[in-house]
Amino acid sequence: MSFLSPSFFVFILICLFIYYLIPKRFQWYILLIASLLFYCWGGRYKAIVYLLCTAFSTWLAALMIDALSGWVSEYFRLNKELSKSERKVVSEKSKRTKKIIFLCGMVLNILILCIIKYTNFAIKNIAQLWSIFTVSEVSTPVLSFLVPLGISFYTFQSLGYLIDVYWGKYRAEKNFAKYLLFVSYFPQIVQGPIGRYDQLAAQLTKQNQFQYENLKHGAILMLWGYMKKLVIADRIAPLVATVCKSPGEYDGSVIVLAIFTYAIQLYADFSGGIDIVTGISEMFAIRLSPNFMRPYFATSLGDFWRRWHISLGAWMRDYVFYPFARSKFITKTCKKLKGLHKKIAALFPAMVGNILVFFLVGIWHGAEWRYIFWGLYNGIILALSILFKPLYSQFYEKFPQTKECCLWHIFQVIRTFIIVCIGYYFDCCTEISEAFLMLKKSIFGFHFSALLQDNILKLGMEKWDYIIAVVAVLLLLTVSFFQERGVQIRFWLDKRNIVLRWSILYGLIFFIIAFSITGVNAMEGFMYAIF
Repeated sequence: MSFLSPSFFVFILICLFIYYLIPKRFQWYILLIASLLFYCWGGRYKAIVYLLCTAFSTWLAALMIDALSGWVSEYFRLNKELSKSERKVVSEKSKRTKKIIFLCGMVLNILILCIIKYTNFAIKNIAQLWSIFTVSEVSTPVLSFLVPLGISFYTFQSLGYLIDVYWGKYRAEKNFAKYLLFVSYFPQIVQGPIGRYDQLAAQLTKQNQFQYENLKHGAILMLWGYMKKLVIADRIAPLVATVCKSPGEYDGSVIVLAIFTYAIQLYADFSGGIDIVTGISEMFAIRLSPNFMRPYFATSLGDFWRRWHISLGAWMRDYVFYPFARSKFITKTCKKLKGLHKKIAALFPAMVGNILVFFLVGIWHGAEWRYIFWGLYNGIILALSILFKPLYSQFYEKFPQTKECCLWHIFQVIRTFIIVCIGYYFDCCTEISEAFLMLKKSIFGFHFSALLQDNILKLGMEKWDYIIAVVAVLLLLTVSFFQERGVQIRFWLDKRNIVLRWSILYGLIFFIIAFSITGVNAMEGFMYAIF
């Protein structure tokens, strides 16, 4: 079931009606049933086996780890006469057992994810290597897997829960149905955000009273999300698809236009989807963690990644970056580097950690070399920014006024946007060679006059498409500007008189209905749903 289909709106209305009508202690059952129905709807009923396997295995592993910790505590309480050495033996044995259980749960679910998403990629590359060394072509079989909806999102969410329980951050959930709701909660399973158990689980099972404010604010946020998706992202998508399909046919200026357009499309599509998800959740009195904070206003690449797909970045930071940076391997390596260069040794964990994280982020996005290159590009840029951070500090010490300079701030925003867009060359093409061709033409084959010719109207967009897209993007930019300055638009609307408030809301509804892309030119779903 697509968020864009009429049946989805009917589904949400029915769920809301039943959710607030039944006794409050049963409300979370409605969310669980709705989540499983949503997942099964549209031919995904077979893939639910993978979801249930991930949910059950991580729930069971966490429960066993938690039970073992409780057993050890109780054993020590009942056997206070045990010596320190005896307690140590019991503790060490308990730690080893918990580690085995933890690793089994982690490996099983990582294997499921890797087999489904990366098997064909591995077979293809192994065959290519084999043909190089044996000087003979090898036929590569393509295995067909039923890819579960949102597998990357719910796997990471489940693994995060298992890691937290293993680290002793909180107790394990004993009720499997409640845990299954946390894993399968239907609004966020398509494209996130990746939830944390201690922030989300209690909200899903709490008893909620109907509040008009939740319904109103959620609906407004959903409308805004649909505007981003249907009026902006889907309208400009044909231009990107046309140019990236055969980049060799176009001038460098047209390619730059396509990359710039892709940046807008990706943001409008992904953040629009997150707005819809967040709005639906608010209707059920559930507050999801923010996943976007106006990333194109970022002043550095690090700042950008603290604003874009925040939940994935936080997951990688907590479960990959910090454990890796504090690992014995990195500690030993830093000690060796101190003899060569103390400053490099101090920066080494953060530099290598960022490269590793974004290598994994690239693979997470898809089993293709272009995603890996895109991830490594971001990781290397961040590593270099860490390396040159002392130089930036010296610059600001000599020119402290630049921090308050508006022009300098604008320069930083534009510079960061360009750096991000260079990465998009790898993201929007189909082959790495095409990405480098597009980069080459953008630099050495750029002729501004090509943009002034009528052929830009042959890129899948008509004159009115450009006008509507520009107006919608300016509206998005204006709202984002005020949000960046701390204005909460929905609460600002609440303070306006009823005529102005409803005029704006009806105007937005009319704008979406009148100018949204439908029919053959509309995209079937959201771009991040494929990840």
